[in-house]
Amino acid sequence: MFSQKAHLRTLFAVLGLVAAPLFAAACGGSDTSMISIPAEGGAEGGSDATQQPDTMAGDTGGGGDTSSGDTAVSPDTSTVDTGSGDTGTPDTGTPETGSPDAGVDAPCSPATTCPAAQTCGTAPDNCGGTLNCGTCTSPQTCGGGGTANACGCTPATTCPAGENCGSAPDGCGGTINCGTCTLPQMCGGGGTANVCGMGVCVPKTTCPAGENCGTANDGCGGTINCGNCTAPQTCGGAGTVNVCGCTSAMTCPAGDNCGSVPDGCGGTINCGTCTAPQTCGGGGTQNVCGGSAVCGNGIREGSEQCDDGNNVNLDGCDSTCRFEQETRATTVQMQFAPDAVCAKDVLGAAIGSNARAQFQMSIDGNVTSGAISIVFKYFDIVDLNGLTGTTAVASYAATPVPYMGAVTGNSDLDWWYTLNTSTAGATPLYLPTAKESPGTFSGGALNASGGHVLLPLFGNTLLDMAAAAIHLPIGGATTPATSAGGPPGHLVSEHLDPNLTSFDVAGGTNAAPTGSLCGNITAASMATAPVPAALQTGGTNACNENYGPTNTALDLFVGGCHVTFFNVTVIAATQPDLSDPDATPAGGGAPYKFSEDATRHVNGCKDKNGATVTPYTSCLAPAAYSTYLKFAADRVILKHP
Repeated sequence: MFSQKAHLRTLFAVLGLVAAPLFAAACGGSDTSMISIPAEGGAEGGSDATQQPDTMAGDTGGGGDTSSGDTAVSPDTSTVDTGSGDTGTPDTGTPETGSPDAGVDAPCSPATTCPAAQTCGTAPDNCGGTLNCGTCTSPQTCGGGGTANACGCTPATTCPAGENCGSAPDGCGGTINCGTCTLPQMCGGGGTANVCGMGVCVPKTTCPAGENCGTANDGCGGTINCGNCTAPQTCGGAGTVNVCGCTSAMTCPAGDNCGSVPDGCGGTINCGTCTAPQTCGGGGTQNVCGGSAVCGNGIREGSEQCDDGNNVNLDGCDSTCRFEQETRATTVQMQFAPDAVCAKDVLGAAIGSNARAQFQMSIDGNVTSGAISIVFKYFDIVDLNGLTGTTAVASYAATPVPYMGAVTGNSDLDWWYTLNTSTAGATPLYLPTAKESPGTFSGGALNASGGHVLLPLFGNTLLDMAAAAIHLPIGGATTPATSAGGPPGHLVSEHLDPNLTSFDVAGGTNAAPTGSLCGNITAASMATAPVPAALQTGGTNACNENYGPTNTALDLFVGGCHVTFFNVTVIAATQPDLSDPDATPAGGGAPYKFSEDATRHVNGCKDKNGATVTPYTSCLAPAAYSTYLKFAADRVILKHP
């Protein structure tokens, strides 16, 4: 009994603070059930000596155990077994009364599921263990998408180095496009997958289904001939490449209003019917309704450009119901030397340098007033706008219907000019007396030559320029003005086509004329023009040569003119240098040389060989002076009286 107690004490001493709470827990947190063990050496059978309180680790003094967290224990009063026949005195030690241990943790409950969103790997169970959160299905891996404990995959975005065609796995079940090859290379053609290379290309031998013309790609850098189309079909004509077809016209050509016309694909289009008495093509134009146009009935029909109710020329609408295109020079500049345009200019060069400005001033004034009116009519003109075609240029003289307002001889578009009948034949045609110059419109200009031009440069006398060469740059085209009963414009009774246009200006501007007129002024016409009064004896600039009223312009140029005491040259004595090719030659031919009598009248002639020609008057028609003028012009309306 005592040996057992000794062992227990030794054990308690070793366990110290560890054993005390375990015992306390085993006894429900109270030490009242513990037996106080007597000290070894007490007498059996006698009364037990008074037992001192246990002082185990954690106990405090005072006769009882005071384990950590326990209260003081009351003395143990239980009776100790004294053995058979033992009548020892009961143990009067103070019983232990320790309180329950308040520092012991409650039991741990481990987690049984992984946290939300964790689908793989392991997670702590919160009690020192781990939970298995699952595994991933290939190609996904745990954390492969960048999130821990979550299945995922990060795909590759570029093809492996060196691969440049086809497709390659992206590592996540998809593919990456590595590009295409340029023919004739093929992907893997060189024997390496996903790498462009030359292989054995087998070209296609047939065109794609449905293609029957043109050429198609054979897949190896060549082409296949798919065939040709039969007219009127063309390859792609219906809008599909490499397929024969034809797109039919759906409407008739502009202006066609009757009959039928081809649709361009083997069929026809119905353009309509005509109302009687008109018939299809009756006006002379196919697929256009019309009748036999009657020019001069006052009704514009068929191809007529106008119809003024007559068959007379020079009234705005000619005898064939065609528009009359006419121009008048709004500026005329005498040239005093030849150039590349006109190779000769004897007449201009004869005028002295001191007299040229005054001579030109006189011309300018007469053009402005209308006294000098060089008028051209363009017969049989094909293109009224002056862009293409031919014409015959005729020269007339005319005087203006008195100018009004801002209209002058320098600006007189569509103004009326009354015909000088001496320059025209008889009614109704009023054909020109001067030879016409055939011309052609091309490159924006008219070039005409070979005819005669009438020049009113010496008062009312017209100088005749033979072998005329006309160069006239053409300006813009406009619709002619409509008259309110007088100039400017065309009368309503002319029934002019409202859509008609014609060139309205030519030869540049008045300040810088670009039209040119070269030719030979005949001695015969100069012999009819009197010497200007200012140069006659008694005139403001009388020539020292004493010309009188019976002297002519020919006398003036043959004899020359000098003025004042200083004998200043106004006109140098000049002989004709050329001839009129339309005149009959005299003697041995041109050039001719005239001589004068003491009164400064021409009275003799010699031919090119120096032979005297008789009568001298036979030299007047062929002999001529080369002359060069520049001019600009605008559109006018020539009216017969």
